[in-house]
Amino acid sequence: MLGSGFGFCFLPVLRELERRAAEGGKEEERGAALRRHVEHFNAHPYLSGLALGATARMELDGASPEEVRRFKMAIRGPLGSVGDRLIWAAWLPATLLGAMTLALLGTPWWFAIVTFLVVYNSLHLRLRTWSVRVGLEKGPSVAETLRRANLIGRAERIASIGVLFVGLLVGLLVGRGLAAGISHVIWPWLPVGALLLVASIGRGRELWAWAVAGLLAVVGGVLILGISGIAT
Repeated sequence: MLGSGFGFCFLPVLRELERRAAEGGKEEERGAALRRHVEHFNAHPYLSGLALGATARMELDGASPEEVRRFKMAIRGPLGSVGDRLIWAAWLPATLLGAMTLALLGTPWWFAIVTFLVVYNSLHLRLRTWSVRVGLEKGPSVAETLRRANLIGRAERIASIGVLFVGLLVGLLVGRGLAAGISHVIWPWLPVGALLLVASIGRGRELWAWAVAGLLAVVGGVLILGISGIAT
């Protein structure tokens, strides 16, 4: 899965090891070392740099092949689990929902797309560079750094923001369906006001509960205004 990419990224380390072996009067066949790093390796691609950097540090510090193999087998599961929850289950849905909200609010289509790409990649690229740097610095103790980073807690907070956007989208869609009976000046601001209200009230609390309340407020307000407009 990620084994081939792992081995490719490891080539500079292997060249350095080969140089050191040559200076010490030893010979180490690069192909044999490379085969150890193209074995099956499955982790989240954005966090796999932690394993890559830590493995590079272990190899450069003279760890045995068996130690390196055991470390890679132990770290790949947590990296996959944490990365899936942080990116696929939280960050990607939240940023997509945010871009969809912008589009339904009437912003130009290109602005919604550019906003999504900028916001999404602001975390994506930072996470990749951070993981490699921390892996190189910490080596096999990188697991403790990963625990202290509390990425699962961050994922839960991001998912709560995604729930807010779901409420906004529902309100916007309901509003569009009843737009014939609602002032075009008023209805787009209903979900925006609900978002600001929920964000201010829910700060430091269980945000998902306030998100549900905001969702009900938005849909209820749009429905009331729509029914009133149609009746009149």
